[in-house]
Order: sequence, then structure tokens, then C-alpha cells
Amino acid sequence: MILPQFKGWKTEVEKKVNLTNLVPFTYTRLEILHCDSGIIPPKQLIFKDDYNQGEAVWNLDGILFLDIGYKIDGATLAVDTPDFMKHGAGIHDAGCTAVERGLFDNPNLNERQNKKIRKRYRLLVDKLLYKILIEDGMPEVRAKVVYAAVSSYGKVKYGK
Repeated sequence: MILPQFKGWKTEVEKKVNLTNLVPFTYTRLEILHCDSGIIPPKQLIFKDDYNQGEAVWNLDGILFLDIGYKIDGATLAVDTPDFMKHGAGIHDAGCTAVERGLFDNPNLNERQNKKIRKRYRLLVDKLLYKILIEDGMPEVRAKVVYAAVSSYGKVKYGK
């Protein structure tokens, strides 16, 4: 099997079955990745990736860092390409991880109210992905398709 190679990522064959990925690969950061997300968390967020290997830090100035070793599974229900993997896939994965773990939640609010907060932050993370994809050279038509796909999943998960 020929493994796809993307700058800044180490590619490995996924050991477990993941039905949302068309190709069974995982990608591990080989260098620090940072992004001025424009998304301000309620406090500094420090969290592990979904594989519990790498760490992400989201600072109060909106800068999101993925440390060396941060691991992702690439594009869900799509083929991984250089314009997707350059920055967008990792940043979007980390953003979704933070949202899904409730790291933006307000402990003084109830679950229904926090679900609205998660929905709002998920939308911001999806819009950030679109912006990054365009900056990284993805054709606008494809970036719109990617955005429609990720935002549709967010609507299903958090409601319209």
C-alpha cells in the first residue's frame, strides 16, 4: 500500500476500522502547527487529541497550537489532499474536539444552553476551516462543498 505524504504530517495505516473515513490513515504532526483562529475561548484550553497522544493549546488571544505528536484521521467521508491537509484538517479536527468535549461550555448554564454554545462554536470552527482551505489554495468550489459537508454534520449533531 502506498501511503499519502503531506508536509508536516507522518502518515500511518489506521489499526482500527473507522467507517467515516474513505481511507484507513492517521496523520501525526511532525512540527508545531498554529493558527490565528479569531475564535476566543472562555479560558485557555489545553486538551489531548482523540488518540490521547498529542496536545492542543487554544490561547485567550485566539491562537490555536497543535503540538508535535497531535494525531488526526484526516478528512471525514472525503479524500485527503494537500490543500486539505496543509492546515485545515488539523485545525478543524482540534476545534471540533474542543467543541464536542464541551470545553467552551459555561458551567453556570444547563445542558440545553450549553448545547447552543457548542452549536455556535462549531459553526465558527467550520467557517474557520473554509477560510483556511481558501488560503491554502483549495479551489473555491471544492472549499464550499467541504464547508457544506462539515456544517451539515454540525447541524445534525447540534440541531439547526
